Amino acid sequence: MNCQNIDKMHEFNDAELIIIGGARGVGKTTIAKEVFKQLSGSYVHPGDQFMKYFYGNLDIKETKIIEGMALQEVLNSPSPTVVDLHYKFYVKPHGWDDCFCDDSLTILAQNYNKIKLYLVELDAETLYQRRLSDPNKEKKKRKFDKNIIEEELKQNKEGFQRFVDFLSKITQVESKTIVNNDFKKSLEEMVGWHYS
Repeated sequence: MNCQNIDKMHEFNDAELIIIGGARGVGKTTIAKEVFKQLSGSYVHPGDQFMKYFYGNLDIKETKIIEGMALQEVLNSPSPTVVDLHYKFYVKPHGWDDCFCDDSLTILAQNYNKIKLYLVELDAETLYQRRLSDPNKEKKKRKFDKNIIEEELKQNKEGFQRFVDFLSKITQVESKTIVNNDFKKSLEEMVGWHYS
């Protein structure tokens, strides 16, 4: 399965999609899981599919096939659906890859009449310090080079804008950037904006 051959999963209705993304280590997963708890819908982390197949011992290594499986998981999940992702991610040896291709974004837009996009951000120095102090840093595939961190932040900001521009041509989109210097305040800002 790939992103070119997924059928529309349900009728265009009041289903709501909430996408929370950003560079690795900015706190997007912690925030996304907390938002999911408050909305009683579903939580999808496309990176789980990527880690399972691309880095696992399974035969599927083609990123577009994995992308298709992640997209299918989003479409099959009850609304409101909270999706936790990188708007762009770094993959060796490929370099920077889009999280979802244009075909996948089109399918998402056709299946949700309301999409909220959040970019979780930090400045490069704070993100660098967070990565260094992470007790699980050995398990995570994160970079500690400040130039790469700056590039990750830049690429995610550009990827976020790509999502906003592309999806807003097809469906209703609201977007917001959250600077996650303080988790509690960031969560309150996100949840408050979501219900406004």
